[in-house]
Amino acid sequence: EGYLYKVQGKGTYVKSDEYSQDLISITSCTQDVINLGMTPGRKVVSSEVIPVDKKRARNLEIGENEKVFRLERVYYADLEPINYTITYLPCKLFPDIEKYNFSKESLYKVLEKEYGVKITKATRTVEAILAQDETAEYLEVAEGIPILLFGCVTYGLVNGKEVPIENFKCSYRSDKFKF
Repeated sequence: EGYLYKVQGKGTYVKSDEYSQDLISITSCTQDVINLGMTPGRKVVSSEVIPVDKKRARNLEIGENEKVFRLERVYYADLEPINYTITYLPCKLFPDIEKYNFSKESLYKVLEKEYGVKITKATRTVEAILAQDETAEYLEVAEGIPILLFGCVTYGLVNGKEVPIENFKCSYRSDKFKF
């Protein structure tokens, strides 16, 4: 019935509904944690401007010779890791975005306040996968534990035109979040 989960070699645990999230709303991870009445935190694993790859160029509707800002972060709720996210944003829409300190600032707030972007919609996929390598490490779970992987293209109004502004993939701990 979904009330229990097993960890091989550890035991059986009761799942909690306390971290249930709306799959449809477009809110930042920071806002999701605040809405749950918890203290958000985030750690930047890496941030850099890189050449775009073919898949991201297609998703972001930009040329293959353009640059993107790649931001890799771990999100926390009350000091416990809940989400590991890698985000790509087109540099042509957000010049100098790499200068912000995203361990302290919400990405969506920066996009809204500093770049005047209003987020309008998102196209998402979700699948259950097994935690591996650095994802398991960042989420502080054993390899092989089920996690939820989201893929997303976020759209926003930039200069009055709706365009893709973000492409991300994020992994949620399935023992901490339910959608």
